[in-house]
Amino acid sequence: IDDLPQNYFYATTPSVQISGEEFPLTVNSAAQRAEIIVFAADAKLRVNQEDVVCEYVEFADQLYPLVQLGKGTYRISLAGKVEHSFENTSLEFTDDRIIGSKGLISIRRGNQLLYCGNSPEIPTYTEGGLLTAGAPGQTPVELTVKPGKPTPAMQVPTIPFIPAESDSTPADVALDGAVVREARTFKYRWCNESGVQPGLAPFIANADPASLTLECGTSNRIEDYLGHAAAAFLLENAQKVQLHLSHTFNINSGIERGHVYRYMRSPTEFAGLMLDYQTPQGFSRVALSMGVLHSKPAPGMHPWGSQKSAEEIYLLGNWLDQPGERHFTLDLTRYAPANWNGKVYLTAATSFLMPGRLLKLTLVHCNQNADAPECIAVNQKTFFEELQKPRSLQVPFIAEATPENLQAQGASGGNFVLIQHHRQPTFPTSFRLARDADYLYAAVQYKDQESSNEVEIWTCPKESRDYRQVIVADNGGITCYRGGALIREADVRVQKIAPGHYYISIPLSWLGLTGETRSCLFNVCRTRQSTLTHPTEYSCWSVLEKGYADIDNFGSITFDPP
Repeated sequence: IDDLPQNYFYATTPSVQISGEEFPLTVNSAAQRAEIIVFAADAKLRVNQEDVVCEYVEFADQLYPLVQLGKGTYRISLAGKVEHSFENTSLEFTDDRIIGSKGLISIRRGNQLLYCGNSPEIPTYTEGGLLTAGAPGQTPVELTVKPGKPTPAMQVPTIPFIPAESDSTPADVALDGAVVREARTFKYRWCNESGVQPGLAPFIANADPASLTLECGTSNRIEDYLGHAAAAFLLENAQKVQLHLSHTFNINSGIERGHVYRYMRSPTEFAGLMLDYQTPQGFSRVALSMGVLHSKPAPGMHPWGSQKSAEEIYLLGNWLDQPGERHFTLDLTRYAPANWNGKVYLTAATSFLMPGRLLKLTLVHCNQNADAPECIAVNQKTFFEELQKPRSLQVPFIAEATPENLQAQGASGGNFVLIQHHRQPTFPTSFRLARDADYLYAAVQYKDQESSNEVEIWTCPKESRDYRQVIVADNGGITCYRGGALIREADVRVQKIAPGHYYISIPLSWLGLTGETRSCLFNVCRTRQSTLTHPTEYSCWSVLEKGYADIDNFGSITFDPP
């Protein structure tokens, strides 16, 4: 059971098995005593062809037979109906305690049946309150019961935590002028509250100096998996590092949609790299997110380096929802404090992730031998400050409008954001714009073969609310609206260059613009439908708050003269 596929549970009753689609039923019992309720109202029963005396229990105002069986194999069959009589039923009580009874008695709390049988008594463990008791079908009496002892469940001792593991191993591995001095791992404490998969720890962390590989993340444990994992190398004299990244995030996001647990969020949510730079004053921590980051982030839970949350946070991009592996170079000096002494902990770190998310980084080269493309991360504060600035583009005039000329000469727009959330979408979109005397030309492009998409171009003359909307479907079909009303003859043309690549021509006259118009309000939006691994995404070029028709937050485009 330790590593069953997630979301699959197997129910079984090991001591008693009941089979049969009609009577007689077969019961195989390995228990010394078993009680079987047969849901045939008012039925008499035979067991192994002999009449038996049954007790009767009440459910939903019906009485059903209960038979007690020992260890062995039994065949239960019906033997007609029983006529219940409650004339001699009685119940004696005093001080809201039952002191005697005769016949079949039911006890309820509201509509909840607590007991039905011939020997009623208030249990030792009860929360108290108003109960009703009496024979089925008769007017019950009310009992106001005082709370009893705490329930046995309250007396169960707290399950202890399995303590956190933090290991340090000295190393002396030279690579391209740099040296690996130490390998470290950290796995957060955890508690097996569910009792499921008791031998499977939720966190994985490995640092292997021999292969120069760091690995961290979550196992396939389906409960009790929230926490932190990290693996690091202490590097000396490394100015640049070339890394090979592989991961399981895009594969396992189908197990549980999204990489974080939506009902228990944490500012520590993170997946990516941590850099702890050593200075004469101590360590300074920088976080580089690969796509998992809380909206109010405080990542950095590993107990080496600064041992504090990251002071600076950078965005590498949404790498973990993209398939395939990645080779990249990181210039460590770009993110280092001015008084860095050349030592840095390079840490792969994950925090508060769903199961099955594993991050693996291999150190390939250092310094001058690091020849993979350099990845330059964006400062998170700078990124969000830029998001708040109004979007605008200068749209060039082109004499000959072709897809090739638009790609070469058009104004470029991108860096889409999720509507209302002000963060990057999982799947990026870009576009280019140009105009001639009669048309506005747009080329919209995205890479996505797994879901259906719609691209929308919105324009609106300034000092007006008379917006135009062009919707382009996956297959190149178009739908046009003006002020929310469907327009059937707008002379808008779409050429599908390739899947996810569209060349769109829109008459300036239909947009309410003329050859003399110098600017207008503008936006490009994209709707990506949900899949098994990702929810629906609504992204846009200009940051919107209320929906695609949020004209007050449109960007603007300014036209070059002919």
